[in-house]
Amino acid sequence: YTVIQVLLVCFVVLTSVICLLNLYNSISGRMTERKREFAILLSVGMTKKQLKKMLLAESWGILVQSLLLTAIASAFCIFLIRECLTRIFGNIVLPLPLPAFSASFLITLLAVFLITRYSFFRQNYSNLLEELRRESV
Repeated sequence: YTVIQVLLVCFVVLTSVICLLNLYNSISGRMTERKREFAILLSVGMTKKQLKKMLLAESWGILVQSLLLTAIASAFCIFLIRECLTRIFGNIVLPLPLPAFSASFLITLLAVFLITRYSFFRQNYSNLLEELRRESV
């Protein structure tokens, strides 16, 4: 029983790390692709603070959308699993792991905001305007 628990925990940790790396790659790629857009926004008078607020609002939008889609898909899967187990073994009480759900949501929330912030500050803004000039010539 202990070996199975250790293997399950290792599997969950490994898949979580892979998902976080995929999230990092997606967010940093999105920031790199939008470098020209950021340069245009800065050149027309948007401040860095306004740009940060815009990215914060976009991150919230991504999180809410993913939370809704995940809740629908998870509810469907949980219902199917519960129905299958009830038909095979009879009436079974399976509590929902709400603390684990909450912890994974908080970790994802922190990861999205920290990765967005890191990717935003990693870009060199003096080069943004220069890149805009270079592309328009």
